[in-house]
Amino acid sequence: MKNIIFISLLIIACIFSWFALIVYFNNGFLENTNPACEWQTFETLGKVTEISTLDKNGKDLLSVKMKFNGSSLKNEPQYLEQLQSIDIDSAFIARNKIKVGLKYKFTVHEAISGNCESPVITFHHNLK
Repeated sequence: MKNIIFISLLIIACIFSWFALIVYFNNGFLENTNPACEWQTFETLGKVTEISTLDKNGKDLLSVKMKFNGSSLKNEPQYLEQLQSIDIDSAFIARNKIKVGLKYKFTVHEAISGNCESPVITFHHNLK
């Protein structure tokens, strides 16, 4: 009999805890910490405008400067190594046949409302 009472009290406590959590989250205590975002999508081209040397921590690396024709990325020069979070050396340039004037296709998603990190960039080429 004591076991039945104990189990009943345990079930009631669990139900009360779940109810308290539901009320807590629905009353806005975590409201708007990261609301859903609305996105605007751009299909754009990035044209290689310059390949220059870059000294990064004693490594001989290269920087690939690009000019975009759409989205907020068109407002200032962009750099392939930053967009893709990669180190670019001369072997990388040769392997991927990167040269001035070459164009790459990108999809750019920009948040137009909400609290999301923007822009989100998708590169449509497989770099090796």
